[in-house]
Amino acid sequence: MPRRNKNAERPKRTPYRPDATAALERIEEKRERLGVTLADLAGRAGLTERTFTNMRRHKRAFPRHIRALTYALRTIAREQDAEGETL
Repeated sequence: MPRRNKNAERPKRTPYRPDATAALERIEEKRERLGVTLADLAGRAGLTERTFTNMRRHKRAFPRHIRALTYALRTIAREQDAEGETL
């Protein structure tokens, strides 16, 4: 087996959990506008409240969690719009 050159440049690795500061800030703004609690949003997205809190604290999240949170917010907004139309 050939030996690896220690001085050779290694390829850049992408972060396992990318920086999601901008996405989490957008989610937080929309959550506050809709008046949704952290627990409710996390439950709708299929996450635990602790996972969601850790994501907000560390500003890092898996892309699938960001997609789940945005989908949950969109669903909540549509439900609130539908309630407003019926009343």
